[in-house]
Amino acid sequence: MLLWLLACNKKSSVVLQEQEEKTAEVISIERDVESIDLDLKKSSYTVVVGDVPFPKRGEIITKPLGEEECSTMYKKCISKSETEFVPSYRSSIEILDDETVQKMLNITWKEGCPVPYTDLRKVRMLHVNLTNGVQWGELIVHMDVASEIEAVFEELYAQFFPMKSLKPMYHFDGSDDASMAANNTSGFNCRKIKNSTRYSEHSYGKAIDVNPFFNPWVKGTRVDPPTAIVYSNRTPGTPGLILDDSEVVQSFKRHGWFWGGDWRSLKDYQHFSKSGR
Repeated sequence: MLLWLLACNKKSSVVLQEQEEKTAEVISIERDVESIDLDLKKSSYTVVVGDVPFPKRGEIITKPLGEEECSTMYKKCISKSETEFVPSYRSSIEILDDETVQKMLNITWKEGCPVPYTDLRKVRMLHVNLTNGVQWGELIVHMDVASEIEAVFEELYAQFFPMKSLKPMYHFDGSDDASMAANNTSGFNCRKIKNSTRYSEHSYGKAIDVNPFFNPWVKGTRVDPPTAIVYSNRTPGTPGLILDDSEVVQSFKRHGWFWGGDWRSLKDYQHFSKSGR
């Protein structure tokens, strides 16, 4: 009898252990599925259907894809036309990491700037480039407007509005002239307004310059950047040009932003700001 009881207890223990292992395995699988599902829902996710890694940086595609090709490669696609498709918009809002802060220090941010760098956020997003490809870009803005910028640029992406690049200003050593010459769309940069002692709205992280070479600052015969004078006449037809009736202008305005192209004494066609300055 004793031997029989011991055998039964041993068998029960094995069965219980197997059940516990299976339960743990199911929980583990459920967590893995949940983790993947969360990754798929994140705007900056790296897992897509078929376990094909979605690139975190650089150019994603060099040109629009056919519908079948796009839907095979990516979880969701949006259409530019009946024959042109691109992966759906993806973005993220991130606290500035130590590496980014180090790149900014004494270049685009320094002691005495109007906002602490802890109040800034990095908005990463997909955007259409000037060759109709899709690539990652980054804007540094104030945390109070980060969600608005994320939403505005989602609308620009849906409009297939092209921008050459979106790079933080430390890539240009904080030089507004260099960024404009490169036609780079940018956000935060702690600097004074040219020929002024007043801080630019970019110093607060609440201004964006979009395709600045195609959309220059104009006052009378003065144009900045000077080499962009050909774009001062605002002739429609150039991809990335911002005009009075552009959907780009309407997108920013819907989110409470103002456009420098509406100013009376001068025109700053590249400039959007939260304050209207």
